[in-house]
Amino acid sequence: MFIALIFLILSIDGIDTFSPELYKNEEKLSQFMLTGTLMYFLFFVWAVGDLILGVWVLCTRPKK
Repeated sequence: MFIALIFLILSIDGIDTFSPELYKNEEKLSQFMLTGTLMYFLFFVWAVGDLILGVWVLCTRPKK
């Protein structure tokens, strides 16, 4: 997950998100927005996987 976040952050080319009217190239702006959406999606998948793995570990603990 850490490697994926590094690659996603490095793919952003310094676009100012607070002034989208400055960018005439809509393709670059849409690529930036898609990258941000992908980052949120990967974080969501990571959190859900962490939750499932945590429940699985708790359920398979040896009983004393």
